[in-house]
Amino acid sequence: LSPSALAGAPSPAVYAGADLATLTPGRGVRPAADAQSLVLPPVSPLIWLHFPASGGARFQLALAHQACGSRLPEGFILSALGDPLPYNPAPKEKCVYNGKPVQPGWANHSTCKWNAACGGKKFSRFMAGHDPLWLDSAVPSTWSYPMRLAEDSPDIWPHPVIGDPFGLINRVTEKHLTWVVATFREPRQRVIRHFLDLKAQGQEVAIAAVAARYGACMTQMTLGSSCGRLHDDRTPFLFGLPEDVAKESAAERVRQFGFVALTEEWPLSVCLFHKVFGGECLPVEFRQLRKGVARTARDYNLTSYGIGPDYAPIDDEVYKVAAEVFHKRLAENGVDREMCKSTICPRAAAHFE
Repeated sequence: LSPSALAGAPSPAVYAGADLATLTPGRGVRPAADAQSLVLPPVSPLIWLHFPASGGARFQLALAHQACGSRLPEGFILSALGDPLPYNPAPKEKCVYNGKPVQPGWANHSTCKWNAACGGKKFSRFMAGHDPLWLDSAVPSTWSYPMRLAEDSPDIWPHPVIGDPFGLINRVTEKHLTWVVATFREPRQRVIRHFLDLKAQGQEVAIAAVAARYGACMTQMTLGSSCGRLHDDRTPFLFGLPEDVAKESAAERVRQFGFVALTEEWPLSVCLFHKVFGGECLPVEFRQLRKGVARTARDYNLTSYGIGPDYAPIDDEVYKVAAEVFHKRLAENGVDREMCKSTICPRAAAHFE
């Protein structure tokens, strides 16, 4: 990451309950003595943004191994972010969420558990689920909260989206964008996987309904709304912004994210992550954690799932920008398949053939 991308990074004083002796202005958190990491870049402590059906669970595995180093067995597989290790002690400090201490057992408590398990303050947010980012303060507050949700949408959590504090941070701001890590997926492919996931959960859904509702998922979550949240007129909830403004606002945030991975470029994403963050590139980080429908090609066949050429999801713009950011950073860091195979990920060289 270029120094200009890190301008305005928040002071360590934004942390609540952190040991300031472990923090260095502009450098984030120093790695634990036994961690694999060489030097954590200034995008740490990381904020994990997990889009549904994006393959992000695999990237959580890479994040966990890099942050914990030798504290995790080399073959460790993430089963649930809320319980990183069976022997993990409860952290002495308490997390805060929505301004209140989080008690053990809450989903958001997992960030504290992971920091305790890994040593130091590696994560600002690292948890299961698909919580969005915070609402941009520049968005006009012409809407009231809580919004009246569609009566047939009980699966959308009506929790506040403005300035939700994550993990150790009292209140997130735009300055924290350089700490965000996310995995993006081509929108049509993501919608199909989302459809298949819902079917696997026993829900009777039509692909057309899923495409209409969840085609703005990554844009919504980047702006601070839950994935698939709708207005009463069944249009995607974009905080009252015109669609083109919402898309550009989300795209501008992505340009500032600390790390952007692409599902379609999975091996290179893992390799670039280790080039930027350090740590050993482990074979287990390339393991597919949840298998989808069997197929011979890498991508789902759009026609087979009824996705026609006229389908233009709102997420197209944010994915386009994410891909641009990813390939730009590949070039800036001099990362290619040959480097990954021979230098960065030699133990996983077969993935770069």
